[in-house]
Amino acid sequence: MSERPLLALTLGDPAGIGPEIVAGTIADERVRQRGRLLAVGHTRSRGGDEQG
Repeated sequence: MSERPLLALTLGDPAGIGPEIVAGTIADERVRQRGRLLAVGHTRSRGGDEQG
C-alpha cells in the first residue's frame, strides 16, 4: 500500500473565510482518508485578542 499524499492547506487571510474552510476540510473524514493534512498559516489565525 502506498503512503497517502501530503496535502498542504493554506489558511490565507486570517480575517477571511480561509481558516473556517480549512477547519471544515480537516473535520471531513473523507478528506482525511485520502491524504495527510498540513494546515499552513499564521498561528493566530483561529482567533485571539489581537487588534487592528
